[in-house]
Amino acid sequence: MVKRSALSDISDLIQNELDAYSQLTGMAFDVLDENMCKIAGNGISNYILGERAQNNFSPAEHAKRTRQPVFMLDRVNSLCSRCDFRDSCSYLAEAAYPLFLNERCVGIICAHCSDAATLEKLRSSERRYRELLIQLAEIISALAKGTIDSINAAAYRDAVIGLVRNSDAPIILMRNRRISDMSASAAPYVQSASGGSMKLDTGSQVSVLLSRNSSDITLRTSETTAELTAEYRLLPAELPFCDRLELIRADRNVIPAKPVFQDSISQVSIDYLQGSSEGFEAFKRSAVSIYNTSRFIFLEGERGLGKETWARAIHNSSDRSSEELIILDCNSFFDLTFANNVFDEDEGMLSRHHITICLKEVSKLSPWLQRKLVDSASVLSANDIRIIATSTDSADELVRMNIMINRLYMLFYPAFLRVPPIRERHDDIEFYIDDCIDKYKILDNRRINITKSAKAKLMSYTWPGNFMQLEHTMGFLITNNTSGTITDEDVAAVPDLTDGSTELNLRQNEKSLIKEALLKYTGPNGKLAAAQALGIGKATLYRKMKEYGLE
Repeated sequence: MVKRSALSDISDLIQNELDAYSQLTGMAFDVLDENMCKIAGNGISNYILGERAQNNFSPAEHAKRTRQPVFMLDRVNSLCSRCDFRDSCSYLAEAAYPLFLNERCVGIICAHCSDAATLEKLRSSERRYRELLIQLAEIISALAKGTIDSINAAAYRDAVIGLVRNSDAPIILMRNRRISDMSASAAPYVQSASGGSMKLDTGSQVSVLLSRNSSDITLRTSETTAELTAEYRLLPAELPFCDRLELIRADRNVIPAKPVFQDSISQVSIDYLQGSSEGFEAFKRSAVSIYNTSRFIFLEGERGLGKETWARAIHNSSDRSSEELIILDCNSFFDLTFANNVFDEDEGMLSRHHITICLKEVSKLSPWLQRKLVDSASVLSANDIRIIATSTDSADELVRMNIMINRLYMLFYPAFLRVPPIRERHDDIEFYIDDCIDKYKILDNRRINITKSAKAKLMSYTWPGNFMQLEHTMGFLITNNTSGTITDEDVAAVPDLTDGSTELNLRQNEKSLIKEALLKYTGPNGKLAAAQALGIGKATLYRKMKEYGLE
């Protein structure tokens, strides 16, 4: 059985090239495949499959056997003297050049000269004609390679698509950043993981952000995001074709945790966020004063204060509320991934117009990315893009510790907003406790009460974890309550929860932990390692060291 040639599918393209080179050189050209069958040409080829055994000394056979080009400028040579067609051959000169694809000979180019005038030109400009033949061989090899790559790519895609469609696991196949195919369980899984906000369909445009330190990835559409625990692969790195294939295989046994009292209102505004303490009202007044006038806003505050929610509220309360808000966690992906998603001239976010970008934990950006962001200020202005940055540490502290460059600080100056922690808003704690209970009544359709003494205990606590800790604590108290009333005993059963009378011990424990971490992690990067072990930022560690006299 004769093997199908790699050149058969591009015979028309090869013929066009041969015609052009024939007009240029005055010579005739033929292209034979590895079976020595003619694929294209305008010469009189004597090489057919049935005559290979009797024609072992033709230029084409010799070029194929030796894998070397053959150039014959006359008929007086060892090959012609042994060729079976020497008596009937009318060519004055011949050349044969092997065609290679992935180091395999897939054919031969044969050049024939039967005109005396052309022969004189060939002899006087031999080097030029050799170069033209080499150039023609490279063109045909490139055409064959492109065709084979396309065939292989199509076969590869078909195989991957078949695996995706038949899989029980949640698998998403993306082609050129759009959903190409999904398994049956993928769309429901992503919708569940996003809290119902993300609905994927074939053809949906999706960006993938990879986590720096874990297997978590973020899927982002123009409207929402979804956090997944999944395996990500860019397929296939070794196959040279134009399409970009991405495969996402989610772990359906791991559903991203959502807080019990997660706010389902995406259009939250400043008026929606409630509180009556003096610090809270002062913060709201500051936010209202700048949300329409400042293009660059810096939100700083401790963990658990809902800085992202405040960023959404500022955006939705401003005159930009009809524009798109994009939220990026600067600590969740690699530097180059961030650079591609933000600064790419064709598809980056800065190439878009009339949007707001929220950069969570902006200080986590590398210094070169901070500089690039500042250097893009003119682009941001021209494209009408607003930046809202958030940080756990204060901007002044970040600059002092050389974590944030001064130029980035000046970009946001003077629009700095500090979200006050719960311990500075004691008057609001009772309201938030009651609000959590009311929300649970709606979610579970079950009435829960709390005694005055239990509420007093909760109000006396300093809540170092702020709203996140408060919500988790209330969720624990409510979901584990069977009597319908939260009592002092229930509050006492909450792990690591102490009342205000032990605040001094709490500070002492914090100091001891920091001291222990500093002793454990030493060396040039000891402070950074200690901060990571404690679960705080480096700037926060320095501030605590100064506060506790550990410098």
